[in-house]
Amino acid sequence: MGSSSDSEWETDDSEPRTSTSRNNTRRTNAPGQRNLPPFDIRDMSPFGDSALGDFMYGMEANGFGSMLRNNGVPPMGFDPRDFFGSDNYYENSTDDDEFPNEQGSSGDGGSSEHNRPPAIEVPADNDDSDDDSSSGDSEEEEYWAMYRAEEQKMKLRKQQAKEGTQKHSSIGPSDTSASGSAPKETKQTESASTPIASTAEEKSTQARNRGNDLYRKGLFDDATKAYFEALSLTPNDPAPLSYLSAVQFELGNYAGSEVYAEKALKLLEDEEDTNVKKQKLFVRLAKAKILTSKDAALVATKVDSSVEKDKILKSMAMNIASKKSSSWSKILDELETEGEYYAVGHDPPNPELDSKMISSKGDLSWMFAGIGDARNFFATLIHLDKAEHDKKTNRKFHFSLLDLKAAAMAKVLVLLHLLNQIGDRGALTCLAYVFGSIIMPAFAYDKLQQTVTALVDKLQAGSPVADWIYISEAQRAPLLRQLRSWQQHLDGKYDTATFRQHGLLQASQGKMGRYSTHGAEDHVPPFCERDDVIFWTYGIVMPQGELAAKHEKQLLQLIEGQKLSPRGPPLPDRKITDYIDRNWKPNVTLVDIDYSKDPPDFTFNPPELAYVMFACQEFLLFCPDEQHAKIFGLSNLLEYFELFFRSTMLALKELRSRLCVEIVVGEMNDCLERIHHDTWSTRGQKQGKFDPQQFPKLYNRVHMSNIPDYVGGALSTFLFGVPLLQREKSSALNSCVLLNTPAFNNHEDYLAEYTLLTGLNSVERYFGVELRKDSSSLNGWGRPGVVLHDYTMWTVRSQGPPKKLPANERMSRAAVEKYLQAHLLKICLPYPRPKLSAHQALRAPLNLTVLFRLISHLQSLGYPAHWFSDILGQMLQGTVLTTARAPRQLVTTVGAAKKLYSSMNISVKPWLAELTTLSSIWRGLLPFGLLCEDGLVPDIGRVSKYSLKFPTPSDDMLNRPHFTVVFWNTSLGAVPTSLRWLLLDDEEGGRSRKAIKIREEGIHILTTFQWSSDTTTASFWLQSDVVMAMQKGDWKAYIWRLDTWQPVTSGVSTPTIPAHISNDVDRKLVREFQITLMRLVAAADEDVKEPGLPNSVKRVRQAYVRAIAEYRKRTDPSFTPAKPTKFENWPLGELINEVREVECMLLGAPLLPADLKCQMHVAKLVAGTMPSAEVPSKESLSFLEKFDQHIETRKRYDAWKEKQSKQPQEPRQVNPDRAPQ
Repeated sequence: MGSSSDSEWETDDSEPRTSTSRNNTRRTNAPGQRNLPPFDIRDMSPFGDSALGDFMYGMEANGFGSMLRNNGVPPMGFDPRDFFGSDNYYENSTDDDEFPNEQGSSGDGGSSEHNRPPAIEVPADNDDSDDDSSSGDSEEEEYWAMYRAEEQKMKLRKQQAKEGTQKHSSIGPSDTSASGSAPKETKQTESASTPIASTAEEKSTQARNRGNDLYRKGLFDDATKAYFEALSLTPNDPAPLSYLSAVQFELGNYAGSEVYAEKALKLLEDEEDTNVKKQKLFVRLAKAKILTSKDAALVATKVDSSVEKDKILKSMAMNIASKKSSSWSKILDELETEGEYYAVGHDPPNPELDSKMISSKGDLSWMFAGIGDARNFFATLIHLDKAEHDKKTNRKFHFSLLDLKAAAMAKVLVLLHLLNQIGDRGALTCLAYVFGSIIMPAFAYDKLQQTVTALVDKLQAGSPVADWIYISEAQRAPLLRQLRSWQQHLDGKYDTATFRQHGLLQASQGKMGRYSTHGAEDHVPPFCERDDVIFWTYGIVMPQGELAAKHEKQLLQLIEGQKLSPRGPPLPDRKITDYIDRNWKPNVTLVDIDYSKDPPDFTFNPPELAYVMFACQEFLLFCPDEQHAKIFGLSNLLEYFELFFRSTMLALKELRSRLCVEIVVGEMNDCLERIHHDTWSTRGQKQGKFDPQQFPKLYNRVHMSNIPDYVGGALSTFLFGVPLLQREKSSALNSCVLLNTPAFNNHEDYLAEYTLLTGLNSVERYFGVELRKDSSSLNGWGRPGVVLHDYTMWTVRSQGPPKKLPANERMSRAAVEKYLQAHLLKICLPYPRPKLSAHQALRAPLNLTVLFRLISHLQSLGYPAHWFSDILGQMLQGTVLTTARAPRQLVTTVGAAKKLYSSMNISVKPWLAELTTLSSIWRGLLPFGLLCEDGLVPDIGRVSKYSLKFPTPSDDMLNRPHFTVVFWNTSLGAVPTSLRWLLLDDEEGGRSRKAIKIREEGIHILTTFQWSSDTTTASFWLQSDVVMAMQKGDWKAYIWRLDTWQPVTSGVSTPTIPAHISNDVDRKLVREFQITLMRLVAAADEDVKEPGLPNSVKRVRQAYVRAIAEYRKRTDPSFTPAKPTKFENWPLGELINEVREVECMLLGAPLLPADLKCQMHVAKLVAGTMPSAEVPSKESLSFLEKFDQHIETRKRYDAWKEKQSKQPQEPRQVNPDRAPQ
């Protein structure tokens, strides 16, 4: 649609337009012949038999070589693989699992857009360009450097060619060359009835018309050749250059489009700016600049059409938002969620190390996202020590250990502290109990409490926990909170009896669940049959031998007096249970004090856990048996745990001088994205030998466990995890499916459910990944009915910096449009899912921000930016014309993802308020500018953060991320019971007039909000005009669950006008306030440095600067203060008045009246919404009058400061607090 807005040049000279049909026939070659790019350079030598080669060489010979290179055509003799950066450019996509096109076929189908050439980045022509700024594209610079490297060779070739033009060129300025045969492709496309052209102008017209036909069919590479032919015949004709500009625009090569447009304009410089041809070029040039985030102001002034100019100017204004990385931090802050605490891991401990990784050069780094009980980290240390011992290297190792829950990281910290006490038997036994038991004997509990106390003391003092552990200042507070709760014995919340009985119950339930899912038997280590019976009878891991004789002699005698049979646990002996409940203690590290669920979850099976910990160690690559148990002297469960941690201690002893273990509390997707954008604030100041600035931003291994089950599945894996992989084949990202394995028939249905792509090849292509051949999931890949609990391991598709997809591997525009629309509908209208099903618990946690992340990702693959601008623009109008539908089954299988429905208009108005708000926030973060109609994307000044307090949700299972905020217009009736049916605007939804009216004006739905379980408050960003409109009506807000599609709270009133006047309603006040805000800050900051300024005034101005910074942080999503403001804990109302109070001292600003009614009157007066029947209070009118006077005072102050800055330096006034009258 890039050229669809261009007006016609002339009747017989019209600019081509792409065909509205998306079923064009693609160009094919003879069998066995590879599809060629638009310029097959190897056939373009003067000695080749290709007519196109003769033509291109003729261009070189006649002085057009520089022009060709300036316009993206590589010099003669270049290997296209070097130019396009790909060895397999010519390989066609033959996958049969391509995202379907509109005709329902798979693969490239009939879409000619798959045959487009790669977008060639063309450097700007500084002589002709209206904008001397550089695009800054590294790929463009690389191409340009290659051109220059061949310049000397080209000069020699040109000279030789000029001397023998007649001999070597079939197309040239002379009569002889002009009468030569036309290029072969020209002959093939011209009909037999085409008259023979006798002049260069006629031949140029024919070539141009042929190019127009090819352009309309979407065959842009062939059209480009035709336009170049026309250009060679009539080099002073601006039309071919304009057509080439249109082609490059459509391909997404906006830099190239700019160059051609500017060259065409140079040829038209004698024409008036109102000339139709120039106007078309001005419009396209402005759009190209906006899409590449350049300044288009100068070009916009030349656009004659008021409509087009207004669109351009509005788009420019909309795209001014800052693109600093700190903006990511501000947005991501609002997307955090609270989650469950899983104190015990569920998967076998696998060492995240393989031969490829060991053989790679340089330091190694790991990201364990969702570390849990750290079993995989410990297994990796054991195997790493063995590998390093064999290779004798001196490289360093970095481990980032990440978990959502502070309790999990506090437990890991306890384990690490105990591991650091090498040779301490008490620490070893305590490790075994903390890791492998529900309750523990008193002697182990005392050691645990000593460890917790030592950690609390070090964290409080800001001291390093160990010289190989890094914990930033920001991470210490949540860790301290958890450790103190364990130090205080959970405030007596759980006694040993409750803990033990609950643990046994959950262990039994987990055992039955595994039987029903996997059908496997329990594994008990050799010689531990008696310990197994003791656990299932009493819930303990019994110490044996000297340890039992020393600490648990009485319990040992009681248990030895009971008959225990391996055939099943006996009834518990009351004396034994009484003794245990009096003398043993709960494993407090299993409890998260912040997790609301009571009692907590900890499905624990110590016998099976001991078995897998034994099996994972480097000296046993097979199932553990009695022979190996005898070798290591193992006879009870405790000894199996101790053996594992003894191996870990020894590994740590050898490696810790080269080791850095980074402790991080945070949500996986959030943290991985912050690292990718270099905004991870948890990496604070230097500590000892560790400098966080040197910490890795790319990792050799990213281990996600089954965390994707909870945070968006494979889509989150690819969007957030893959960008952190080292760009080499030895790197890997792995994850598994544990939460809902029975829900998927095979791996490809799993991928389709989350990515909406229809096969492994499509996933690998569009997310830049490759399934590793050593991935354990390959054993059952594609087999129906396979259980998906094996790990799937991905690596990068290509080494080196990420590359754009070759044109023949990309989706067509129609497919991209349908793909994004399908994600939109799936996020907004997830299919109902069983709330209580344990094994089909498909989570749908993603919100609409994922749509913008997908757009950013796809654009990075080389898709034209104006595609996404158009697609997003259509969504922001509230209705999409689409062949996609909201999900019609629980799991979107490959077949469901391929299915194409009839094209129809579907309303997305219920989500429009959120879509427009997110567009306003994200527009400065997208890697391109937006071309949207006026008003579709609101000004960021109209977006504010709101909070709503709800009643306590009347539902269970609140840990599922299936909630949304629903605003309902009660004037249209009671809240519906079938909300999803009402929202569906398709063949299966509500099509009545009332349903349509409700979708149009009766409901707003927010998928992006932050929930506080402590205060039952939802916080969200929204446009002020939407909130004000709801305030005028009778709207109620609800929390709704999207798995059952039922409300979980009663309705509450919509956000009221805040007690302070903020930028959500106070447009006039805040607009004026923010205009001079930064000027005043700068002036105050400058005054603080003045030696003669009194300290009292300095303090006032320092407070002013900090208060304004805090105010901006809360009201402007794109702003992040450079350092703490010291006003972080102030209520927003008090903060506003603090700013005004300081300003009153400096410039006489009036304070806002304290009366709430007066404040609301002020808000309505400023916004122009005061009803005619309502009389504003005298206080509100008086305040506005004073504020108007204050604005004039500030303007005079600004003028005075500006005048002062321009005058010669003189001794400054000590306290120029007031502007002169």
